[in-house]
Amino acid sequence: MNTDKKEPLLEKGVILNGKWKIIDHIHTGGKGEVYRARQINLEREVAVKIISENLLSSFDGDEEEIQATMERFRREVLTMAQVRHPNILQVYDQDRAVIQRGGEELPIDYLVMEYIPGPTLRSTIPSEGLRGNEKDIRKWIRELFLPVLDGVEIIHKLGIIHRDLKPENILLDEFTPKIADFGLAGGPRWQGVTRSHHMEGTIPYMSPEQIMDMGGTDSRGDIYALGKILYEAVIGKMGKDTAFPLKTAHLSNPDTPFLKRLDRIIQQATAEDKGKRISSVNVLRKALFDVLEETEEPLVSSQKPRTKKARLTVAAVALLVTASIGFHILYHRAKSSQPSIAVPSSLPDVTQGSAPPKEKIISPRLNASFPLTLKGKDEAILHLVPQGKETLPKSFGPQAGTFEVAAFYMDETEVTNRQYVDFLNHILSTIRVEDGVVKDNGAIWLFLEEVMEGYDPMMFHNGKFFVTDAKYDYYPVVRITAYGAEAYARFYGKRLPNEIEWFYARRGGAKRSDTPAVDVPEPSETRINIDQVHSSMGDMMHNQVYPPSTTPQSLRQFPAPVLDSQPNPYGIRGMDENVSEWGVRFQKASLREKEETQYIILGGLKTGLTKENKMIQGIPRHPWEAFAEVGFRCVSDVTNSQ
Repeated sequence: MNTDKKEPLLEKGVILNGKWKIIDHIHTGGKGEVYRARQINLEREVAVKIISENLLSSFDGDEEEIQATMERFRREVLTMAQVRHPNILQVYDQDRAVIQRGGEELPIDYLVMEYIPGPTLRSTIPSEGLRGNEKDIRKWIRELFLPVLDGVEIIHKLGIIHRDLKPENILLDEFTPKIADFGLAGGPRWQGVTRSHHMEGTIPYMSPEQIMDMGGTDSRGDIYALGKILYEAVIGKMGKDTAFPLKTAHLSNPDTPFLKRLDRIIQQATAEDKGKRISSVNVLRKALFDVLEETEEPLVSSQKPRTKKARLTVAAVALLVTASIGFHILYHRAKSSQPSIAVPSSLPDVTQGSAPPKEKIISPRLNASFPLTLKGKDEAILHLVPQGKETLPKSFGPQAGTFEVAAFYMDETEVTNRQYVDFLNHILSTIRVEDGVVKDNGAIWLFLEEVMEGYDPMMFHNGKFFVTDAKYDYYPVVRITAYGAEAYARFYGKRLPNEIEWFYARRGGAKRSDTPAVDVPEPSETRINIDQVHSSMGDMMHNQVYPPSTTPQSLRQFPAPVLDSQPNPYGIRGMDENVSEWGVRFQKASLREKEETQYIILGGLKTGLTKENKMIQGIPRHPWEAFAEVGFRCVSDVTNSQ
């Protein structure tokens, strides 16, 4: 949501130097304006950064500061152009253009960069941190933090110091972190451009020496910032009490061997005296490797060395286990050559007396007749999505291909605040609420926090959950993690949709060159009266009936009531219109060696289907992450719904 006081300088459709067509405005900050654009000749999306009109006008004609700002902009271009690394944002072009503004010609300087539609590293750090789950901390360090170290190390080798490392300046291309915003970069061969009475950077991540003398900061200033980022991943977003005063960071009461070792690394990385600080990225990386390896639980608990006979016994057992696993894999693959997807078993089973979820199979066409609509245990209306075929295009890589899709039922709308509150109140004895975070067995389900300014939909008071205002009852629940979405689905005997099901339902039977049209079956005698159900929902919403919206998707406000969208031919509402949705990655049978289910975000304004009806692959995310514009809906297998 754009809260800038001034309109963006560039309008949609403006073309810079015949090469870069502006698509929309992304962000205006203190250092510039950023736009999404398209490179006309190569048909690829890029990000264009220009010097902000707001920023320059704030200098009140101070030519010295204007020149310093332009010099920082030039440095950002030169810095990024020197580095080619998967963890550094790539620069494509830098130039000057002249645009028309108010009948006058206005020169602008711009930088063209790689466009990353995903969030920043901030989105992977829960507000309360990852401290409650050491497995998640390890995974965060291995998958996200160590690649950041790789990127920082390469710029240090080139004599470049970033000087503004923080989670917001690290973009995420799926799970690949990319360091951005080199506007404050410095190094031995560059003279300072910051005036002596100005302090540049982000204070919680700035080393003491950078605050005192920006020009005298060396690579250990970046080490300090990295230490604070690591500290924040464990304890959560820093507030005034943890960010100030700027002293050595340390964990309070580290109560496990892993946390104690990690605490020592954090203290050494954020030492006030840079002479006592970890000296390089390589040293920091080695320390983290050591703590990750040395505190892993041993596979064999015995302290005694194994004899040759014992080693042979273990090897024999391993061989038998491997053979057994191989037999079962071959047996099940022989039973069905169709692609399938496994529902994870890592979550606690909160279904009421039901068996653990089994592997879901996308099977050949089913010829039986089924009711068009069902009513779920959560009072949701589910619509039948008939069997058919769906094609994942070549852009999906190894997942590409045409697949048979079995009939299934899908929730008409996203799960609402009211539905999720009812669910939580049903299982109060199994969950905990700590600092506004709903958890179960250490797994984060939901953040009870303000979604956006003026919208704070849920609360926990006197041992019970509430929707804060009746008008929010039928808005989609957001700030929900994949863990929380999966738990809800299991409780009501449903599951999250996989990628191919979601796209198939989203298309609603529309014809496409690579997939035949699918006919919706005739209504059966057991069909639910949907008009009656919607009328009932309207009564519960205090007569606030929300008719199908005629407002263009691009102009709708977020969030919107779940009935404020027209149903597609299958009766499904809101896909690609209101919020993005949690789902799971579809995997071919040949790609299912990985045991862990991969959660993805589908739909919304950045993924899903383009206006040309082309598919855009879902974005993989960690299951403990939560976002202000991501909710979920459930599906149910036909055989489980009768």
